Amino acid sequence: MSVNLPMGMAGITPAWLTKVLSVRYPGTEVLSVRPGRAIGGMATKVHVEIAYNAEGLRHGLPRQAWFKGGLDELHPWHVASYISEARFFQDWSSGMRVNLPKVFWCGIEEGRQGLVLMEDLDQRNARYGHATAPLSFADARSAVGQLALLHARYWNDPVLARLGSYTDRFASPDYPLPRFLEPEHYRRCMDNGRGDTAPSLLRSAEGMWKALRALWATTDNGVQCFCHGDGHIGNFFFEKDGAAGVLDWQAYLRSQPLFDVAYFLCGALSITERRRHERELIASYLQALHEAGVPDVPAFDDAWLAYRRFALHGFIWAGVVDGSRYDDAVPSTYASRYGAACVDLDTLAALGV
Repeated sequence: MSVNLPMGMAGITPAWLTKVLSVRYPGTEVLSVRPGRAIGGMATKVHVEIAYNAEGLRHGLPRQAWFKGGLDELHPWHVASYISEARFFQDWSSGMRVNLPKVFWCGIEEGRQGLVLMEDLDQRNARYGHATAPLSFADARSAVGQLALLHARYWNDPVLARLGSYTDRFASPDYPLPRFLEPEHYRRCMDNGRGDTAPSLLRSAEGMWKALRALWATTDNGVQCFCHGDGHIGNFFFEKDGAAGVLDWQAYLRSQPLFDVAYFLCGALSITERRRHERELIASYLQALHEAGVPDVPAFDDAWLAYRRFALHGFIWAGVVDGSRYDDAVPSTYASRYGAACVDLDTLAALGV
């Protein structure tokens, strides 16, 4: 645990960075830190160029990297996200075979700040997922393989009791669903076309609440594993050879494994490609669980039922407030894909509503 963490880039000085890095990398001295491009969101990501002495270079510390955390005007409701990501790399990532960005340092100041210094994936020539660029079958298969490795690591592990569940998160009054599903706001979203592909029940805030409550009633049963919690296409990257990796560890939780799989597949593929390949991709995911050593891999029919139910989750994007973090193209694209999935998969029947 760290104390007195900087609350902005002005506090990330060569002397401060030398102090924290030299614990893990003895003899390291940071000669300069030059901040560059900043990207906003639930956390702020600031690109930095760092110069080191010979010992720092011998340790392989990065000349270019990203600091991520509360590095702009601090929003109190985001603090838990900063801390969660730092805690993921501090406490949870060890032993995971998932392709992750390399992290050189992370620190937590409880209730106030979480910071992570991670590699610049541009140095790997990585490409990044985006809602408006649906994935190919090959990329999707690589990504579900990563989800299988993630889920296998803590499959039904008692240590997961430390995490909140899917229902704890999304049924909580602290989650912004009431804002997304405020009736007048939601009606405007539907009027703007976000519900055009969806079942009619989901085109009203009341109907969406009804369906979500039916989903929440099922989620804490059965196999539980460590889930990414926000595994949409924008939180994946891809190496030059097509190998997938996973970003943004601010929202992990305990849930049934098909939550992550449905949220990813129904949003990452075009509607046509999802219809064509989803069964094959779920079979590929189950095979990857088996290869990762999971002893009680779900039967396909059980996985398919859970997938049908969890398709609903992504339709929350239909109510995302314009300008909150994304331009309209992102929530509108996702709403179209998840709405169509709920029709194709007869999600409401799978939920009994």
